[in-house]
Amino acid sequence: MHHAWLLCGRRGIGKASLARDFIGHLLDIPGGEDAAFAHPDLLVLEREWDDKRKRHKSFISVENVRRVSDFFSKSAARDGWRACIIDSADEMNLNAANALLKILEEPPRQSLFLLVSHQPERLLPTLLSRCRRLRLSPLGRDEMLGLLRQNYPDLTAEQHETLLLLSEGSPGRAFALVENGGLELYADMMSLFEGLPDRFDMSAAHAFADRLSALDQEKLYREFMELLRGFLERFIRASAGGGAFPAGEARLLEHLASDCMIDLWIGVWEKIDGWLDGVERLQMNRKQTLLLAFAQIEAAAQKREI
Repeated sequence: MHHAWLLCGRRGIGKASLARDFIGHLLDIPGGEDAAFAHPDLLVLEREWDDKRKRHKSFISVENVRRVSDFFSKSAARDGWRACIIDSADEMNLNAANALLKILEEPPRQSLFLLVSHQPERLLPTLLSRCRRLRLSPLGRDEMLGLLRQNYPDLTAEQHETLLLLSEGSPGRAFALVENGGLELYADMMSLFEGLPDRFDMSAAHAFADRLSALDQEKLYREFMELLRGFLERFIRASAGGGAFPAGEARLLEHLASDCMIDLWIGVWEKIDGWLDGVERLQMNRKQTLLLAFAQIEAAAQKREI
């Protein structure tokens, strides 16, 4: 068996759960035991908690990855395999990625590395070359609707349809939207954009950015990051003549999306995606980043660049 595997797919599709199931089988962990914390031959690397800021740190550091070397330098507790899950590999900074690469180039005996990745294109090419890739596909429409109706029977059919399109076949994404107030947040976002291309309420944008930038709104801010990225990706697909969209976006798409604007919207997506990533990795100001993103969307809707 190859020593390093990259589990790829949309966020919330079940990559981390699958990794734990694999490890449970490999290390013979009973079904009721939590593989992430209970087994001496398993190391799980995730972003650490920042007690000062009361939220998770924005990246996995090189100090975290050095724990991998220490872990594999010791003998297996049960004289067999040892395993490491990195969730997610996308959140490693450059030094951490290079440190992991050195380990993967000369892997310890009977070692298994499972790297969870939502965006493998962001990883170092040299790191990708050391891993075999296992891509998880989204669930189909009928499977997703069945899960949504089973888990959230009190939601309306329209809300189920909105979740279906926003989650794009990812159960974890759909559940997170419901549990973290994502449906309400999406409605607020659409209200903010409903006047485009003719007008954009900047005072409402400031209030919205203030709300999301509060220190105790970590989950809400992250939820909005995903909603905004998905919103822009749908505009790009619409400009290219494809894709399915929530009903609330139909008017905007009709006014704003056209084949002559695809390059403009791709440029907007690239800028905003980079800024949102910078908030996490470089500790950029959240409110200012959101206001910059809104200004970019307003300018693109009016077919101008800023």
